[in-house]
Amino acid sequence: MEPDLTYRLAFERLWDERSSQPVSNGKPEHAAALLAVFFTRAASRVVVFCKELNKHVYDDDEVLKALDGALSRNVRIEILVQTEPTTDSRFLARIKDAQSQSKNVFLYTGLTGAVRNFEVNFAYVDDHAYRVEIDREKMEAVAAAWGQATVSLLD
Repeated sequence: MEPDLTYRLAFERLWDERSSQPVSNGKPEHAAALLAVFFTRAASRVVVFCKELNKHVYDDDEVLKALDGALSRNVRIEILVQTEPTTDSRFLARIKDAQSQSKNVFLYTGLTGAVRNFEVNFAYVDDHAYRVEIDREKMEAVAAAWGQATVSLLD
């Protein structure tokens, strides 16, 4: 799957304009494009909370390239996965490798308690960019490049 370049460029423009305008983010290729922007543009921190690591999104070449860049800049990366991943994706392998090298990477899988049943996927970057997926079954999500109030609720 190729990330949607038009979508990515439009989101990057909103980032540059410091726009808080929310945008729809409901296709796997949109999610991949957004994650690539998040990892590319992160200054200090990326947090991802999801039920599972969808290989169509996370194993995308552009996402992996952006992840590598974030790792090289020592961006703090926190990945929280509600289930135990059944297969090691390329994304998961890179996260595990970075974590084993004492990089600024934190992976939590097989979550328990109330967070195990939390029904929303989300990701955020630094203190302003976010993606929130309210309906996992339909993959209906909203994202914004500059939504500090929403990020403060997710943190």
